[in-house]
Parts: sequence; structure tokens; C-alpha cells
Amino acid sequence: RTVVPRAPEKSIGTERTLDSDTTSEQTVQQLLQQCCSEVTQHLRNRKLMARTITLKLR
Repeated sequence: RTVVPRAPEKSIGTERTLDSDTTSEQTVQQLLQQCCSEVTQHLRNRKLMARTITLKLR
């Protein structure tokens, strides 16, 4: 059987789940900043650029 190399990643992301619901704007901003920083670093490490960025809050 022929080994097929893994396809290149089409998306890079990160997520956080809070222990409890929050209405704190500061908490939400900090979490978004952390997620954006992680994805940015991942792209830089691989010398990639993004065409589309999607942020999802739940």
C-alpha cells in the first residue's frame, strides 16, 4: 500500500472554553488577544499568510 503524505493545513485556529459565562468586556478582550496572538505566531513560524480570519465567540 502506498503511503499518502498528509495534505497541507487549510486552517489554523485556537479556542478557549470558559469555566463559567462572563459579561466582562475585559475578559473577552484578553481571550481574543490571546487567541489572535497564538494564531499569528503559528503563521509566522510557518512563514504563512492568511487570506481570511474568522473569530468565533461562544
